[in-house]
Amino acid sequence: MRQIVSTLSDTLRFPVMLCHIEDLSTRDAARFVGITEGALRKRLHDGKKKLQERIVRMAEKSFQVEYCDGAKGGSRMNPEGIRPPWIIPFSTP
Repeated sequence: MRQIVSTLSDTLRFPVMLCHIEDLSTRDAARFVGITEGALRKRLHDGKKKLQERIVRMAEKSFQVEYCDGAKGGSRMNPEGIRPPWIIPFSTP
């Protein structure tokens, strides 16, 4: 998780680290960073949104590699190359 958090810009990473990893209150974290509490909450919201997007993207890539390798005869996790019914194949232009 720290590796993903480290990909955030400093502006978003510091509030996330202070509030969610160091467990500071938003008031104390805002005071530490030198911004208003409202600005800190906005940065927390934006940081969490970016983290969520990156985690979803990582999971999709991992799932694609592990489960959707049917064209090559399967993969380690899916040796028969069976595509689960909820997977929609990506179209290529």
